Amino acid sequence: LAKIMDYTIGEMETLRSGNEQKIAEIQRINSQLNKALEVNNITISLFYMNGLTNDE
Repeated sequence: LAKIMDYTIGEMETLRSGNEQKIAEIQRINSQLNKALEVNNITISLFYMNGLTNDE
């Protein structure tokens, strides 16, 4: 029983480590997407501001 418990604990630790790596990767990608979205929003704002300036 002790061997089974040790094995199970080891497997759980391996899964947790894998999940932590996946979470870190998702957070990194999310940060990149948020930065890209911010740049896109700035670009759109500048485009519309420039368009309004040209119409005046």
